[in-house]
Amino acid sequence: MRNRKMNNMKMESNINQIKRPEQPVEFIYGKYSIDDEFESLREVYEEMDWYKKHNYEPHLPEHSKFKEIEKISDKEDIDWEKLKEIFANEIYNDNYTHELEGIKQQESFLMEAVARLRSLKEKYNLEIFSTYEIIFKTYGMGGTYGVGADRGKVILRKNDNPDFNYGITCIHEMIHIGIEKSIVQEHDLSQSAKERLVDLIIREDFGDMAPTYVMQDETADRKIDEFVLDRKTGKFVDDIEASVAEFAKKFPEDEDKED
Repeated sequence: MRNRKMNNMKMESNINQIKRPEQPVEFIYGKYSIDDEFESLREVYEEMDWYKKHNYEPHLPEHSKFKEIEKISDKEDIDWEKLKEIFANEIYNDNYTHELEGIKQQESFLMEAVARLRSLKEKYNLEIFSTYEIIFKTYGMGGTYGVGADRGKVILRKNDNPDFNYGITCIHEMIHIGIEKSIVQEHDLSQSAKERLVDLIIREDFGDMAPTYVMQDETADRKIDEFVLDRKTGKFVDDIEASVAEFAKKFPEDEDKED
């Protein structure tokens, strides 16, 4: 009886070690509603000092009433409800037909990007989802991201260039999603450090997929390079997480860590 129990335990252990097939990736496409767009815009105005500190220039409405916001130091004095009414009636435009059709045509490219991320999962300790939401908006930064319980969210700002390659921006944001919990939050990386890390990952592992990608200069902290890159080869060191931890320990208060 004892032997049978031991054999069963061994069999269960072996079953747990079997590699389960990866779930197929699904992309969900959408656009910001009036409420989502306005709240996102309001956050930008309320955090404008942070954007300026990091040399970011978010896209903002040209409407005169919104131009006045930049001159108001205390944002609590702003009548946001009145501005929301103006935004809904005079500014908001939900026509993203061209953008949505374009990104859907790049779905095979996005699937290839996820496949590449999966192949790099152990190297960077990436979190990879089987579902990614890709959502368009008009204002704010060119790309942002969110990490949910069961999916990653990529938010793309509508670009004035009708031929703009949103797929490359998606790669950038999906890498952000992948390192957010295990590296950025775990080691409390600054905004500029995590942007530099994403840039380096794209340069090393996605150069063929994103040949036109432009490395960030003013918004990236290159001090992290000497920790995560081999001095001789310029490639990533073997233990990236340990190197990031060493960097974060040396520069714990290098700058505002807000995301």
